[in-house]
Amino acid sequence: MDNSKTKFRLKFMFQQIDLNEGSFTIGRCNTCNLTVEDVLVSREHAVITIENETATIRDLNSRNGTFVNNIKIKTEKRLHSNDRIVIGKQNFLFLINNLNERTQKKTGAMIYCTNCTTPIAAGPKKCPHCGTDIPVKEKS
Repeated sequence: MDNSKTKFRLKFMFQQIDLNEGSFTIGRCNTCNLTVEDVLVSREHAVITIENETATIRDLNSRNGTFVNNIKIKTEKRLHSNDRIVIGKQNFLFLINNLNERTQKKTGAMIYCTNCTTPIAAGPKKCPHCGTDIPVKEKS
């Protein structure tokens, strides 16, 4: 897989975990790639496999099952961007970012007030810190 084109991620709680080519195991056991402390999660509960720019998930014969978009999976299932995965009481969001389709965001220019030297975003006519008039530059 060419990592510069597609990036797979698993959003869990307040973090996003990059998923690389190969297998990514989720379970209670500390040998899993992601260890989840939840009594409803089996020691080795599920595995996500990334291969040839495709992601799949498979339940590892867990007691409580693995759900994708509220449906209990019985066989290996292909994952799509924004699929919701539930393992035990834990919710995951699967994301696919195609890096070739990303657009750059404009961040805006910073300038400094000539009076108090406070950095401010370009655009205001007065410094929000000291009230000094900001000179307007003519476009050439």
